[in-house]
Amino acid sequence: MVNSVQNNSVTAILLAAGESTRMGQLKALMPWENGVLIEFQIAELLSGGVVEVIVVVGASYEKITPFVNKFRSARTVFNPNFKNGKTTSIKIGVRAMGKRINDILVIGVDQPRPSRVIRDLIGYHQSTSAPITVPVHNDARGHPLLFRQDLLDDINEIQEESLGLRQVLKKWDAEIAELSVESPIVLMDLNTPAEYTQAVRLFKNS
Repeated sequence: MVNSVQNNSVTAILLAAGESTRMGQLKALMPWENGVLIEFQIAELLSGGVVEVIVVVGASYEKITPFVNKFRSARTVFNPNFKNGKTTSIKIGVRAMGKRINDILVIGVDQPRPSRVIRDLIGYHQSTSAPITVPVHNDARGHPLLFRQDLLDDINEIQEESLGLRQVLKKWDAEIAELSVESPIVLMDLNTPAEYTQAVRLFKNS
């Protein structure tokens, strides 16, 4: 069993390297509240207790970076292999942490979450010795995923051809901590225009 490591700072890896094919436009720059989605995500992550946000981008690097640069505690890293899947972005994000030993929160740009969800997830994670903490709504696991820093080696071994990040979840399944969340917001993904419209409505009512 991995030794427990508690109360580490948390680095968020925000995945924004996808091509948004099903959405038909760049997800990161879609309108969201008083700005665009990537701004909302970074602001909520930092407000929720994350100490830094590493935004992994692909072909849209030049379009997204100016919005990321508005935040002192956020930066972009470029994934030249973004077409090879999300796994490559996760590993590049982890590598960009350098020697910083933080717990790791992984979330997609198409998974906006309010700061209270981030804050509750981090607080619950730090109160347990669990290797991984996930939010749950009606018995369904959602996002973001929060990994203890001593699972870095496991994350670095993931492969797109197999289960990707799910292979880490599978390995530690019996020890995953689940935070019950009343709102279905933790299950939300914005993959299509219809899902985007539904998500905007859900946020207004939450």
